[in-house]
Amino acid sequence: MTELSNCRLCGLPNPRLPVREGEHAFCCYGCREVFRSFGDEALAVARERIPEPAAAPQGKTAYLWIDGMHCASCEFLIEKLAIGTRGIQAATASYATSTARVVYDPGLIQESELPAIMDRFGYRARLRDADAPEYDERQDLLRVLTGGCLA
Repeated sequence: MTELSNCRLCGLPNPRLPVREGEHAFCCYGCREVFRSFGDEALAVARERIPEPAAAPQGKTAYLWIDGMHCASCEFLIEKLAIGTRGIQAATASYATSTARVVYDPGLIQESELPAIMDRFGYRARLRDADAPEYDERQDLLRVLTGGCLA
């Protein structure tokens, strides 16, 4: 069954086989999880995302690369779940740059612990100054060869 509608949460086009939750179709697991976690509140926030001016939180700032973000709902999910973690005071994520800015209390949490915390949310995180993981191109080559042979 092909679904050509847009995501119920972020409005991006759904893939050929969207992620479903009841009668709702979502473009990614991030949108579905935001909807599951926050319900109709998330729909309102996703449609009207206006930042409120606030005092800058006190603490140390860390920047992370976040792999696996697909849309604004992923940003929302990362920010909300990170802020709910003891020791994290603020978080701002950007799927366009695949990064997150995290303000944390070094008395409660260490910078080296942040990637593992963000990984718990279903994304792959690493500190910005950490080396990128090795990418094994052999898997892509194997897929192409297998597809060619089977065609």
